[in-house]
Amino acid sequence: MNAGSAILLAFALVSYILVALAVFRQIGGRSVRRSLQADSLWLKSWNHDVLDVKHALVADIAEAYKHNKLAMLDKGAVLMWTLRFVVAEVIFVGGSLLANRLL
Repeated sequence: MNAGSAILLAFALVSYILVALAVFRQIGGRSVRRSLQADSLWLKSWNHDVLDVKHALVADIAEAYKHNKLAMLDKGAVLMWTLRFVVAEVIFVGGSLLANRLL
């Protein structure tokens, strides 16, 4: 094995470690927020004015959507980085094999 091949394999190893870290981050739990549902809404707000309940429901749905959108964007970003690391790993391993064969 020549020096160029060894260097490319070292980069491949780093990429592999980054893939593993990204995967663990991806499969880790995320807190998802749900909006008020009929069962909890009735228990908490049965004695409030209807307009107040409607306003609280819409505000709660908007907050849940905002929270969940950020969580989904974060998951998408981690997936994109994972894909980049996998591509880099394949390129480094392929480059190492070529360098070892050609040099």
